[in-house]
This record gives sequence, structure tokens and C-alpha cells, in this order.
Amino acid sequence: MPESWCGNSDSPALQGLSRSTTRSHRHITGGSGLSRPNQPHHIHWLAVRSSQRRRGVGHALLAAIVDRWPTEPIEVVTFTADTAGGAPARRLYESHGFSCVGASGPAPDGNPRDLYVLRRDST
Repeated sequence: MPESWCGNSDSPALQGLSRSTTRSHRHITGGSGLSRPNQPHHIHWLAVRSSQRRRGVGHALLAAIVDRWPTEPIEVVTFTADTAGGAPARRLYESHGFSCVGASGPAPDGNPRDLYVLRRDST
């Protein structure tokens, strides 16, 4: 099981990210599921409550993830350009330096997905 991170709506921009394995509490504003520290760095999921979108929550979560893994590449599978409603997720990852490197396997519902990677300089 991947590690989960979440924040509550009482913390501005998720200032106090806290580790949690629950994702369904009413106070959760957003969260992410990450690979374990000893595995290649992969964001398994990142979600923001629909009522809290466009308030910087996704950026705060992604910034915390990037800070957590400051030197190694980070991968995430997300929506393709043809997926209705997927543009905000792609823009979020791209705004943090992630690039689409190609197709990934399909989602459980059969919809196509793309692999985005944040590469780090090894200097």
C-alpha cells in the first residue's frame, strides 16, 4: 500500500501536511498517494475536493511532494490531452516542471493515460 498524505481545511494551503491512511474524512481538502521511500518515486494519486479547487491546494500538495523528493525523478500517470476535464491536472504537473513522456497503460475504466515525469539535473 502506498503512503498517503492529506491536509485539512483548517490549514491554509495545506501548510501542515500530515501523514494519514484515511482518505474519506469530511475535513480532508486534498491528498496524495505516494510510493514508499525505498521505491522509485511515483505519485499514485493526487486529488483535491471539488469545492476546494482553484485555491492552491493542488499546488501546495505537489510542492510538498517535490520537496520530499528533491533530487530524484518523480513519475505520475495522468489524463491525456483528449480526456475531457483533464486539462487542469496536466497544467498542474506542467507548472511544476513535469513533462509528458508518452502513453501509459490505460486506467481501470479503460481510458487512456499519459506518463508525466519531473526530471532532475544530476549536477
